[in-house]
Amino acid sequence: MENLSVIRIKKLSQGALIDRLLFGLISVFVVYTVWYQYAFEVIPGFLPICGIALVGLSAAELLSQRKYALSSVIFIFVFFVFAGITGWVFAKYPASFNRMLVLILEYMLPMCAIILYVGSEEKRFNNILSLFFITTLLLSATVIFHGTLTSSTAITVGDYNTNTLSCNLMVGCFATLLCMYGQKKKSAKVFFYLAVLLELAAQLLVASRRGTIVHILMLLLYVYSVNKIKLSKNKLLKGLIAFGGIFAAAYVAIILCGDRMKDWVIIQRFMGNLGATSGDASRKYYQAVAQDLFKGSPLIGVGLGGVDGAIGVYSHSMYYETLACTGTIGLIILVAGFGWYLFKFHKNCQAVSMLDTATRFRNLYGFWFVICVLVAGIAVVFLYDVFFYYILALLAALTNVTKKKRLELRQKERECV
Repeated sequence: MENLSVIRIKKLSQGALIDRLLFGLISVFVVYTVWYQYAFEVIPGFLPICGIALVGLSAAELLSQRKYALSSVIFIFVFFVFAGITGWVFAKYPASFNRMLVLILEYMLPMCAIILYVGSEEKRFNNILSLFFITTLLLSATVIFHGTLTSSTAITVGDYNTNTLSCNLMVGCFATLLCMYGQKKKSAKVFFYLAVLLELAAQLLVASRRGTIVHILMLLLYVYSVNKIKLSKNKLLKGLIAFGGIFAAAYVAIILCGDRMKDWVIIQRFMGNLGATSGDASRKYYQAVAQDLFKGSPLIGVGLGGVDGAIGVYSHSMYYETLACTGTIGLIILVAGFGWYLFKFHKNCQAVSMLDTATRFRNLYGFWFVICVLVAGIAVVFLYDVFFYYILALLAALTNVTKKKRLELRQKERECV
């Protein structure tokens, strides 16, 4: 009996050590890819070494009881296999296809590592949310205080692509708002409110119209979600409080600061200033090329990286890119995966008697975040950037944590009966 106890303790100690190492490596990877490499410098060979270490530690986690965790992102594996097989056989631009396939595989590694680290433990999920919150805070501060002007007079950090930067701020906003909900100390609330304002200011300086719209939409939906969870008796009142208050505040701000705001790059872009929106014509051309490629192979597409292979750039839209590169089948797989998240989050936030308030809120806001991601996909490709796989990791982890809570509550109900 003593020997068995010693063996169990050793296994638990080894598991805890692997968890700590994996979280540490994930933290380094996220901070480096989201902030450090742009704010300071690229470290040669860092990502391959980090990737190999992630594979090793993730494999160790796979040998534990967390195999099921990856089932929450099964659709992206199906998409990858489908795109890989069809592209390997039919790719119109093999060089671009091979490059993008390897790129996606590299980005799936941290996604799997995050999901396996969290498993179904809420504490670990909170650790990951805090990681993204802190990293986004660093990124936002760098944009505001040490940002550099681009050719379109927007603000960026180093050679950060403004679309990618904007999307990373969007992911960070999601993590920040999940961390902020339920804070009871006034000092913590004030800190998070300031953090939200800092991230919004950075988003405005980056001057992405899509990013600004989605970011503001996320804030509005956060207010709505908080009110829906807390004020369950009057749905109309929830909507009026959530949206009426925000719009009134925005209207007052515009009236008071209108003269100053008209010179902002983001405002100029919304107003259709030619200099600030000169990329619109280019995007239309890229998407016209993507449309032509799709017409040539509507079912399976021309292979990953097809638009880049044809004209040297992406289509600047997840939907155009997916249709052109993986056809109707690829888009259906991708959209169906997000549809599954919508279904699960909606189902979970309706479980009033089954889940605590905080978990219901997180699922409700997860539902709205998926909507925001789908909206953002109209003007950004997603597939070839690591932030997309961070999004999938956060959504999958939230799903797994909630699933465990529901199973535990059902077990308690059975025991009571």
